[in-house]
Amino acid sequence: MGSTDKMSETAILGVVNENFNDHLIFMEEGGLIGDSSSDYRWSIDPLGGEAFCNGQKIHVSQTDQVVRSPLATRFGNG
Repeated sequence: MGSTDKMSETAILGVVNENFNDHLIFMEEGGLIGDSSSDYRWSIDPLGGEAFCNGQKIHVSQTDQVVRSPLATRFGNG
């Protein structure tokens, strides 16, 4: 993880912990932190540059409605 990614992850984690300390947090490099019985889970994966999927550039959704937002999760064992 680059220094920008690490600083971003640390800053995001600080805000989430300060405001939602009873939530479960998954960080790409840091693993799981927090209350595993929580109904709320955060996934923190700061990117240091552009994001690609199968060689194609991807971007965040342009919608401002949560109900129309795409959602993908993956919580594996290890």
